[in-house]
Amino acid sequence: MNAVNVTSVDEYYHFLTVCKPLAAITRIIDQLSGNTTTMNFPSGKRIDPVIGGVRHIIFLMSGNLSVFRTSDNLAMGCTSAPTLLGLADGYAEEQSMAAGTDTWLISDTRCQCKFIPVSLFMQKSEELGLWRDISTVLAHRIIAMTMRDKYMVGQDAYGKIRVLLLEIWSLPQEVRCEINIQRFIQQRTGLSRSGILKILTELRTGGYIKTLHGRLMALGELPQRR
Repeated sequence: MNAVNVTSVDEYYHFLTVCKPLAAITRIIDQLSGNTTTMNFPSGKRIDPVIGGVRHIIFLMSGNLSVFRTSDNLAMGCTSAPTLLGLADGYAEEQSMAAGTDTWLISDTRCQCKFIPVSLFMQKSEELGLWRDISTVLAHRIIAMTMRDKYMVGQDAYGKIRVLLLEIWSLPQEVRCEINIQRFIQQRTGLSRSGILKILTELRTGGYIKTLHGRLMALGELPQRR
């Protein structure tokens, strides 16, 4: 593998690490936390936003979650605290749409979440004038998903792994230390375990990454192509 200059794919890493709308997220959580129920989850736990037949918006207070597509159980992405989850499904239910986004959640690490019923979230957001902040959060998420698809769709195995290594590295250190690289990549690509390990070994041998017990400990400037 030959090193190359940083390319546009690194914009995705920059967007994940620098452009997260923390001020908007914090204002929403601070204003609505008094109306929530707090729950703690171990790593690997499936998290259901529907409690007692009532759909909830989730405030992720600590840890990291992955979002999976129900139809094929492929991981669509991950997010770290602080953030909000369930906005699209909540809106779909509020508008009596036939179906939401067809997704489910699982904790990648130990997580603390706060739950608020969708109807109460909508009511309080209106009363407190939080819709601009909510729109900011949703806009960031849409841009992130669009950028991720741009660099994942049509890529070969190495290209996909490169993007996902950048995604892992964008997470807080305490979260990265709990994530198995091979499993993280396989859940998001469907690539074979042997194929993933071969590319990771090449990157490790070339000095581009350092790993320990399957965790990503250091990331250098990755080659654009294998």
